[in-house]
Amino acid sequence: MLKNYFKTASRKLSRNKFFTVLNVIGLALGMSITLLFIALLSFLNRYDDFHPHKDRIYRVTTQVYDKAENPHYASVPVGLAQNYKKRLQV
Repeated sequence: MLKNYFKTASRKLSRNKFFTVLNVIGLALGMSITLLFIALLSFLNRYDDFHPHKDRIYRVTTQVYDKAENPHYASVPVGLAQNYKKRLQV
């Protein structure tokens, strides 16, 4: 019975070659984008898992106030860490 299904499917696929190729390309593209999206989400969710206190990690940024724009930078002044250690008693 299964052999008949394969025969019928191969005949229909050989008759409509353009649509077969189009469907296979679409299926492959959809599956690859889905796998890429799953890999990206997995990476983003497990990015800082190796830290012992991962729930206490913060990112300190500097915001520059300018007339045209207000960009954020991932750098901070040199003495800021010393000041935060004193204030937070870490």
